Amino acid sequence: MKKMTPSELEALRRALFFSIKEAASLISRTSEQAWYRWENGLRSIPADIARAMENLAVWRQNAIRAAIDRFSVHEADISIIWYPTLEDWISLPGRQALMYRPEQSVVAGLRLHFPHRLKLIRFDRNDYDEWRSGREDSEALRIQWAEQ
Repeated sequence: MKKMTPSELEALRRALFFSIKEAASLISRTSEQAWYRWENGLRSIPADIARAMENLAVWRQNAIRAAIDRFSVHEADISIIWYPTLEDWISLPGRQALMYRPEQSVVAGLRLHFPHRLKLIRFDRNDYDEWRSGREDSEALRIQWAEQ
C-alpha cells in the first residue's frame, strides 16, 4: 500500500463525514492535535490509521454499490432512514459508534444520486417505539417502519 498523503487523509475523513474530533476519538483513539498534525503534514500518518481509513472508504463504496443494485432491481421508491444523532443510530443493538458517520455519508450520497426515488425518513425514536409496540428491534423492522 502506498503511503497516504495528508490531503488524502483529510479527503477521506470528510467523505466519511467525520470531524477531526470524531476521527481522533473513534479511529485513532488519540488527540485531535495528533490528527491535525497528520492532516497538515507535520507528522507522518501511521500505517494503521491509513489502513483503517482505506477500509472505511472501501466499506462505503461497497455499501453504495449494494444500494445501487437494490435500486436497479426495485422499480418503486426506496425508503432509507436518516439518523439525526449517534444515540439514535446506536439504539439498535450491535451497532458500532464508528460506523455512524460513514453510514450517514452513504445515505447522503445516495440521495444525491437518486433524488426522485429515494425517500429519506428521519428516525423518530418515540414514534418508532410506539409503532414497534414491544416487538424485538431489528434492522428489518426499522425498514418496515420507514416504508409505512
